[in-house]
Amino acid sequence: MKILFLGNVTELHGPDQVNRCYYSHLSEHFLYARSRNRYAEFIEAALKMLFCRVVVVSGVTRRGCWLTGLARFFRKKTVYIMHGCAAHEFELNRIVLGETAKRQEMYMLKNADLLLPVSEKFMHWVQQRYPEYAHKTHFLYNGIEKISIPENDQLLKVPGSIIAAGGTDPLKGNGLLAQAVEQIPEAHLRIYGNQNGTAGSRCGSNVQYMGRVSHEEFLQQLMRTELFVVNSVFETFSLAAVEALSCGCSVLISEQAGVTGILELSEADIIHNPEDIGEIKCKVEHLLMHANHQRIMSKLNLDAYSYPKTVERLETICQQLCLTR
Repeated sequence: MKILFLGNVTELHGPDQVNRCYYSHLSEHFLYARSRNRYAEFIEAALKMLFCRVVVVSGVTRRGCWLTGLARFFRKKTVYIMHGCAAHEFELNRIVLGETAKRQEMYMLKNADLLLPVSEKFMHWVQQRYPEYAHKTHFLYNGIEKISIPENDQLLKVPGSIIAAGGTDPLKGNGLLAQAVEQIPEAHLRIYGNQNGTAGSRCGSNVQYMGRVSHEEFLQQLMRTELFVVNSVFETFSLAAVEALSCGCSVLISEQAGVTGILELSEADIIHNPEDIGEIKCKVEHLLMHANHQRIMSKLNLDAYSYPKTVERLETICQQLCLTR
């Protein structure tokens, strides 16, 4: 059985990074368009779709919607890998989502034969928000790439160093994290990602907004950092948290993050209320004194979430989908 895979790879953000990894590890049972020109890519994918039984679209794009519609016309099964929910995320970030983007997301939700949110926690959220699609919603955890780090990485750690990702987007909660770290003189926080508006204008001397950097540079910075914090009010997975662990960082993670489903965390590792500056400060101070990365990594089977295994699970899901009417 052949499966067609389509996903955008042109941006720096998480879903495109995941798609690049998918393309690097697809088995011989998958076909995909090799052209990076968007029009040629669609034409090539449409032609290859004729030889496939299932079409997998990873993320929302106009080409993905067109291909899903064409697949339905040719009675092919369709799978939508759901990395996020733009309607909800834009609302949390107090940004108006364009009508075209709204229609595209709703089209994929309505017309895909199977929805695959990228974590079990996100799956439950989707089923509650869109109960009309609950019957066709399952989940597929993001794959995890192993990261090669120097043997002496512990020597590179800067005492009191903290990193967060997601810039100043309100749903990431980094503004509140910055307020908490301002109260810890011995700590220093760097926040990576887009800086929108004036959210960083009141940060203290031990907080820096670094802007967007390449994935390689971000990993290099993680290798020198003691603690990585995810303070999101909504986080479908958080691949960066696993990357931080792989780079030898301790992690403090909001219980809203989907990645908590694959990690064995203690009370001290979890932020229950991302808006509680007191809780954040207390747990940051604790983890700077009591590292947790070795404890967490010792219980995490990275091989089980490798991309070859994730592709294998996706293939099994597609095979099972073909058995349904």
